Amino acid sequence: MTACVHVDTPELFNWSGQGHLLSCNMIPAAPIGSEDIVLVTGATGFTGSTLVRKLVAAGARVRGIARPSSNIEPLSDLAIDWYRGDVFDPLLVNRAAADVTY
Repeated sequence: MTACVHVDTPELFNWSGQGHLLSCNMIPAAPIGSEDIVLVTGATGFTGSTLVRKLVAAGARVRGIARPSSNIEPLSDLAIDWYRGDVFDPLLVNRAAADVTY
């Protein structure tokens, strides 16, 4: 089961499956705060960049995984801990995911 924060509301969606969205059940989520560390893959993309801006505005500590070729400059005004590399690199993902809340 995977969990993600919906971009427009502080709601948590859960889904499970093997690469396919089988169900999406909204459940109440605790407010995101300064103690929360959120890992975002695709943080430089259209949806990811919107998500990280909303997370930072909510007070979360954000970690982003971005390919070396991705332009992180448009997000330079945000306090994001960047992990540069490929999401298929298990060592990078393990380092980035250490101690994350979401």
